[in-house]
This record gives sequence, structure tokens and C-alpha cells, in this order.
Amino acid sequence: MSSVVPVTALAALSLSAVACGGSETTADTTSPTGSPIADAVAETMDAGTARIDLTFEFTHSGGFGSEPGDSDSAEGLVDFERHRTEFGTGPGAVIVDETSFYVPPDVPGESEWQKFDLAPKPGARPAPDVSFGRLDVIRQLEYMASIEGSFEAAGEEGVGGTATTRYTGSGEVEGLMHALVSDVLFGLLPWSTHSSTVDPADSVSFDVWVGEDGRVHKVEYEFPRFDSLVGDLTTIELHDFGADVDIELPEETVQG
Repeated sequence: MSSVVPVTALAALSLSAVACGGSETTADTTSPTGSPIADAVAETMDAGTARIDLTFEFTHSGGFGSEPGDSDSAEGLVDFERHRTEFGTGPGAVIVDETSFYVPPDVPGESEWQKFDLAPKPGARPAPDVSFGRLDVIRQLEYMASIEGSFEAAGEEGVGGTATTRYTGSGEVEGLMHALVSDVLFGLLPWSTHSSTVDPADSVSFDVWVGEDGRVHKVEYEFPRFDSLVGDLTTIELHDFGADVDIELPEETVQG
């Protein structure tokens, strides 16, 4: 798999010492709302696997010297059944396995895979920022399903040569963050750190493109004024559903 990996952003994440968090939630897709988002998420996951194009863009000045317009992108794979997501195959690659992230940071003197937990046990190294959860496509899809009642159709558009319907909806910053990581880490979320830039009750606007096949082909959302380590505007494109995907964990990791 060829890949363009956000090495700079991921190395910055590995250096951060701030612990944040959220909860592992499963979307409630049983309430009929007239929105197809929950069904589209279920249909997407039923495909078993997919390829991903992920982009993070800074729409305002961010941390680590980032400026508006700066962005990082990566190509990856997702295995919905095993809850694994992989970006890249070399230095800077990321593998997500449910509650753990394995990151080989581009840091002098550190070449081993580093393990960060979204639900750490006492003494374990916690994920340094909620941004890690934004590398987990599955969690983000589940959150969209949980707010499906807010979505409305906004027109027909093409995505990667596929005819789709775009839907717009919204959730809350706190709810999204809570969906990205565990309850343990969410309780450690340093709201005081972000108090000058974000209100937990602020809304997060979502655009979701659903194809004629009933699957999610593209997602875009932005944290309002969120000083994220990897950019505040997230774009996810999914394609090649059912692709041959075999995501394995690193044989050796440095445990926190």
C-alpha cells in the first residue's frame, strides 16, 4: 500500500504529555428519524473492510508552529470487524486496535513502536491528545450514527466518481470528544487548557456523503476553534469496500 503519512503531526503527538479522553460508545441506530446516516454507517461496516484517505487541515493557527492552511494527509486501511485501522507501512505509520494506538514517532533516538492507550490501566501511558481518536474511523462513524436525527439532505454530489447525496448535521464538541476515547481519559480532559478556544457545548458541523450503494463515501467536520495537534478540519474518504485487508500489530512495542 502506498501512503502519504502525517509524520510531523504524529511525531508531535508522541511528544505531547497532555492526557485527554472520552468514551467508547456504540451508536443507537434503532430510532427511526428519517435520516439514512445510521443505516449508511451499518452498511459501510457490513462491507468488512475499506481503503481510507484521511486529511487534517488547520483552519486557524494551531500548535507546534502550524499555520492556517497547513495540512497532513494519509492513505490507510480499515478492518471494521476487527476494529483496526492502519496508516502507512513505514516510519510515521499508525495502527489503531480498539483502545490502543501504536506509533513509531519520528524522533531522534526513538525507533521502536510506541504504545498509547485510550483506556489506560494504572501506570500505562495514556494517549496524549484526543486527536489520536480522530485516527479511528470507526469511532467517528459510530458518533455520526448516534446523532443521525440532526442530518438533512443537502443535494446530490459526486465523490471519487460515485454519485452521492450530501447530508448536513451537527453534534457537540463534548459529545464528539467523548466518543473518540475512553471514559477514563475523558475524565482527565483538561478543559482549562482549551477554555480560551473551545466550549464543550459548542456545535460541530458534519457533512456526510452517502452513495447509491447506501455506504458512507466521505465525511467532513471541524472542531470549532479547537487548538488540535493535527488540525481542526477532518476529511475522511472511504473507497474500495471489501478490499483485501490484513492489518497486523507490531511484534514489539514500548509499553507505557
